[in-house]
Amino acid sequence: MPHIPIGILGATGMVGQQFIALLAEHPWFKVEWLGASERSAGKKFRDAAAWRLPNQLPDDVANCTVDAATPGRAPALVFSGLDSSVAGDIEAAFAKAGHLVVSNSRNYRMEPSVPLLIPEVNAEHLKLLGAQAAATGWKGRIVTNPNCSTVVLAMALAPLRPFGLKTTMITTLQAISGAGYPGVPSWDILGNVIPHIGGEEEKIETETRKILGAYQRDHNPGARAERPYRIDFRWVCRTSDRRGDHRGVDFVQGAAARSRTPVGATAPGCLSAGGEPAATTSRRQSGRRHDRHDWTTAALFAVRLQVRRARTQHDSRRRGSRHSQCRTDAS
Repeated sequence: MPHIPIGILGATGMVGQQFIALLAEHPWFKVEWLGASERSAGKKFRDAAAWRLPNQLPDDVANCTVDAATPGRAPALVFSGLDSSVAGDIEAAFAKAGHLVVSNSRNYRMEPSVPLLIPEVNAEHLKLLGAQAAATGWKGRIVTNPNCSTVVLAMALAPLRPFGLKTTMITTLQAISGAGYPGVPSWDILGNVIPHIGGEEEKIETETRKILGAYQRDHNPGARAERPYRIDFRWVCRTSDRRGDHRGVDFVQGAAARSRTPVGATAPGCLSAGGEPAATTSRRQSGRRHDRHDWTTAALFAVRLQVRRARTQHDSRRRGSRHSQCRTDAS
């Protein structure tokens, strides 16, 4: 199957470098365009960025000329690792120009017509893309992935929805990689725990409710197409001195069991055991090429890669700076 060409916005930053590392030798995607600030534009990537990951920088990426972060020459599918301070306008410009933007930034996560996606949990929310076109007039689309701690919490809570979730109490000890580079000063974090991460607790609450919410097929025009899940949160989010993995403890209070559905059963809108929705599987088996404007299929593939990147930050078996993630203000 031919590779799907992709671009990376914010390619010289830590999130962009993570995208490059994950996409190296990927069976579906091939990096063909890199976008960054005007300071980096026109330079070879190896000259524009200090590579900070232990993975070897792929030669084809190292020799790629960095472009300005403006639409026009980028492929149809673009991963965005931009900081939230600039992501809003740039991502909207790409979507307006016809690109599918899969964003790691927080800017559009809570927009009613923008899917906040974990493919294993709420793939059905991709149906919001139709409402997005009507609401924005964009020729392209924006799909977002959640805050890094939200990903794992939502995946743990999702199978418990049939049993009636009421309250969840979560405490996180998050790695310093979440603050990007150069991150937290060493004298502030060595042997220490920073007791508060600004905005993190609120993001976990609002994003989890949206992800676990139900898509409303027959919603009224102008109303929200997804109904947030009702669950009360008690949370504490702290930064620990760990380099590359988040830790979290979650206690859940539920109502009496209301369903006999096995906890591990596949719910509507979830992926199959093979990791792809049935429609996508049949498309691949038929040998047909991916439609350039099949936003749903492209977004499923792309966000699945993003979620994989977020989940690696929680894997305590993996060490080192390769887990450096998004800046706190972008995540």
